[in-house]
Amino acid sequence: MALSDKNSILERTMAITRTLTAVDTLILLVAVLVTTRLLQGMLRNIMALAGSFQNIHAGKAVDYIPVQTRDETAYLCEEFNKMYRELEQSVEKMARDSTLREKAEYNALLAQMNPHFLYNTLESISSMAKLSGQEEIVRTIHMLSYLLRAAIGGKTQKIPLREELTYISYYLEIQKLVTGGKRLEWDIAAEEDALDCLVPKLLLQPVVENSIIHGLRSVPGDGMIVISAEIKEDCLVLEVDDNGEGARQEKIDRILSEEDPEDPGRDRAHIGIRSVQKRIQILYGSRYGMRMTSAPGNGMRVRIQLPLEKQE
Repeated sequence: MALSDKNSILERTMAITRTLTAVDTLILLVAVLVTTRLLQGMLRNIMALAGSFQNIHAGKAVDYIPVQTRDETAYLCEEFNKMYRELEQSVEKMARDSTLREKAEYNALLAQMNPHFLYNTLESISSMAKLSGQEEIVRTIHMLSYLLRAAIGGKTQKIPLREELTYISYYLEIQKLVTGGKRLEWDIAAEEDALDCLVPKLLLQPVVENSIIHGLRSVPGDGMIVISAEIKEDCLVLEVDDNGEGARQEKIDRILSEEDPEDPGRDRAHIGIRSVQKRIQILYGSRYGMRMTSAPGNGMRVRIQLPLEKQE
């Protein structure tokens, strides 16, 4: 009886051992299969990455890497796809920028050719007028050439105030010729120290044009424009006064702030006024700018405040 129990226990023990061995073998096989599959997936990802980098180095086209695993190499592939997509976008942007730059350079060459043609033509007409003794025509052509060079020539945004005042005096003389020599007088007064201060190029022309078009057109007598420049504390202050018909202050404020319903962006003089304000604040900040004061029948005053900046 005891011997029978011992054999039975031994048989059960052997059966359990065989079962455990079979289970261990199965687990080992499953582990080997899973590991092999993972390694194959990782190897495919690594080989795909290596091939893509080789293609980039050789200048060949690169396809996106299909990610089929969820391990560290999958993260690398996803990052590569993201990096390559950003690289493609950067290349496309560079190509667009290059095309735009080439177009801009071409247009710049055309812009340089046209002014030179105008200058040369004006010089030829001036020479012919000089030979004929037409000194007034010679001077007018000289002033017009100066205006053209100032308006479309040069690469700098800022010029000394003395050059800006020369420009505006020539502009006023031509305006006087256009009106038949009547109805327009002016006076320009600037402190000596202010003449070397830098100002945005063509700063005063839109302001003076606005005075002529809107302020002096209905004045019964001669129109008068007074331009002054002085240094106050750490600022250069320019003022343009006229004896024109003036306007309501609220209307003037709306024009400067682009909120005038009666002028929906079509008046060239008003556009010029607003552009002066924008240019000043872009160049120097909101501390500086233009202030216009007026009243019906009392003319207008435009006060421009700029930082002190001397030509080196």
